[in-house]
Amino acid sequence: MIETGRMTPWVARGLHALGVAIVCVDARQAHQSLKAMKANKTDPHDAAGLAQLARTGFYKEVHVKSPTSHGVRSVITARAHLVEARVRLDNAIRGLCATFGIRPGAGQGARFLVRVQAAIAVPGLGEAVAALLRPRVGLVDEIRQMDRELKAISITSPPCQALMSIPGVGVQTLASASAAVAAAIGPANSTGLARSPSRATALSASSYTKQRTRSCLARGRPLH
Repeated sequence: MIETGRMTPWVARGLHALGVAIVCVDARQAHQSLKAMKANKTDPHDAAGLAQLARTGFYKEVHVKSPTSHGVRSVITARAHLVEARVRLDNAIRGLCATFGIRPGAGQGARFLVRVQAAIAVPGLGEAVAALLRPRVGLVDEIRQMDRELKAISITSPPCQALMSIPGVGVQTLASASAAVAAAIGPANSTGLARSPSRATALSASSYTKQRTRSCLARGRPLH
């Protein structure tokens, strides 16, 4: 018996390949049980507590996701970090330009780059902005590459094809749903969303509805 954690998938697959029967339990539930059993948290106490849980059956088994599911999640996580880095560069450029009275404005596309070109001619500012724009170009290219990979993953997943008609469901949501559906095809489940993949898409649709409602109310438009 092992608890959920970062190394759990690798350890579980290795033990399974060796023919060892393994049960993965929810770490949060196990923590509460172990805390009630032992006052001091030590490795021997944790091992004894997990053995006691195995004997009594008082545990919640969770499904260990496949390498394919973790690969999809890795792509989504990498893209999120790239987007975060690009946003930090954009904000740094806006902050530098504001000191010289140049306001690139909102957005991050071609219009943003056109407005930023006005800062290139300013001594000192031009060199600083150019230094930030060079890595930004690479980040944008990598984000587009990640988008293409996520789109390819969504296209090859039949459940994702059925979800594409839901408003507010994009490529990232589809890829996440693909990983959740793959995780849910097991005797147990890993998380609440994996327990019911449709809940992930319901959250997206709900978020879309709330955004549309706020937008309509701000513009004085009907909600139909």
